[in-house]
Amino acid sequence: MPPTLAIDGEVTKNPSATDIATKLEAIDKRDSGISLVTLTLDETHFLSAAGHPAEGFSLSFQDGDPSCEYFSYKFLPVLEIIRVFQDYACGRDWGREKFTWDAMRTLDSKTQLKRLALIVGIVVLLYAAVRVVISRSN
Repeated sequence: MPPTLAIDGEVTKNPSATDIATKLEAIDKRDSGISLVTLTLDETHFLSAAGHPAEGFSLSFQDGDPSCEYFSYKFLPVLEIIRVFQDYACGRDWGREKFTWDAMRTLDSKTQLKRLALIVGIVVLLYAAVRVVISRSN
């Protein structure tokens, strides 16, 4: 699978360093809201940036474990995001160790459904209990 650069839904397959720079610089010229930029190497390796040129972009990445994504809350200017994405696309050191990362575990769909069913069940029981208390007080 060749690398894929997606910026707000616009996809570029196998982007060059020039493609990355040109596409990211174009965000700086738009007068739109928050942008999402993702460079995907394969199904479990990607680098993302979310933000706005005026405020900067924060990074996230997945490094082979589909159940974990890492987030940094440091905001970077567009020029720094361009360098990071170009290095990541070429397999160079993109500066990962320069940031503080928070890990977020993701759940598989079966676990998510079980938790949702449990929450719905608890809500239904609480609703029934409240109805009983209200009816007894009348």
